[in-house]
Amino acid sequence: MKTALLTFLGGRRNKPRDNNTIYESTAYQFPDGSLETTDYFAAALRHKHHFSQIVILGTATSIWDKLADDAGDLELALEIIPQTDEVQGLGLMIESLKKLEILLTASWGTEVILFAGEGGITSENAQQEMMRYVEILQKIQADEILLDFTHGFRPMPMLLNSALQFWQSLQTIHTPIRMVYGEFSQHGDSTVHYLDDIQHSMKVAQAVRLFFEKMDGSELAGLVEGFWPSGCRYLKELTERLQENKLNQIGSPLRQFSNSLQKMSHLEQAPPWFKPIRIRLIQWLEIIQNETLPLTLANLAEQFSKNRLHTQAIIALHEAMVEQFLLARNQSSRNLSDRERKDIIEEAKWELGEEFRNSFDDLQKLRNFVAHGAREVRSQKNYHYSLSEYFKKHFNALYPVMLQPKRYFSIEPKPQHND
Repeated sequence: MKTALLTFLGGRRNKPRDNNTIYESTAYQFPDGSLETTDYFAAALRHKHHFSQIVILGTATSIWDKLADDAGDLELALEIIPQTDEVQGLGLMIESLKKLEILLTASWGTEVILFAGEGGITSENAQQEMMRYVEILQKIQADEILLDFTHGFRPMPMLLNSALQFWQSLQTIHTPIRMVYGEFSQHGDSTVHYLDDIQHSMKVAQAVRLFFEKMDGSELAGLVEGFWPSGCRYLKELTERLQENKLNQIGSPLRQFSNSLQKMSHLEQAPPWFKPIRIRLIQWLEIIQNETLPLTLANLAEQFSKNRLHTQAIIALHEAMVEQFLLARNQSSRNLSDRERKDIIEEAKWELGEEFRNSFDDLQKLRNFVAHGAREVRSQKNYHYSLSEYFKKHFNALYPVMLQPKRYFSIEPKPQHND
């Protein structure tokens, strides 16, 4: 596996009068008990791991001369020192930076990429600087990244985190990121912490947001599989039904997911981040689930609309009304062909008043348009509102039919599972 190291180089600390650059040396203790003594934590990581690439982020006045000095090129170090002087220097020149890259690549036996950014991050340059970070990240070609933020200073780690998220949003497959920190101690050995849980928490946050905003539980299912296998299975099933628009089949995975969530065994073994997510999932299910499939689908449609998924909202609302027509005839989609469904719908809709019937017909045309691009909706002059406005209009008009079907249909619906 190819691993890239992403690390920082700070400014001049403990600078003595002869203008040499000094970090304080310490013995870094790794989790396996081994020690690496150095004044620059990235050097300890180089001795501990094999990296296919090393990316070092600093500023124009970072202690770049230290790296040249450590690599044995005193002449280059002396060339860099006046450039990076915080008072009189103009910042590291690009020619010197390239010389240093070549030197370190040869000395360390791996590709080295250096970046010297602005000395300060402000509201005026933050976005531009972040995009410069993104350009550097696009040079990484590795299976994973080890992010070392030990010597990061001021807002640089926050800026890098933003750049990483932006960069990964452009990737087809996200590069896994691990995190490490060398905790400096003035008394005894300095402890090395691999903080992968921080990055894992970010993945959890992304997965939860994906579910509640897009109704896609695929990533969340993978994260809960280790301690909640039944929840993983039902979450995948529910996601598949939603993504494939098999909305009349969501009743069963919804019930199973809800039961599994309520009756979780060994909840104490779940990671700390799961408790608030579990509460939020229970609340979400209370909003969606209802005693009939039509109302469940209508609630789902409303949730789609709130999340600005208007196409899915219109499809779900139409399916809710279709299932209501079938339920009024004591029928279910799972027992009918498409032709039989259409015949029942055409017959049952005439029991509605003209206003409700017209609203359903309009909804059906709109559903065909968003699902298949049917021309009939485009040709209607009265279709000039947004999908959001059309959804609200039809939802408000038709929800009462599903809420109190006995008022609108002559045949009383029988109790039925939401399958």
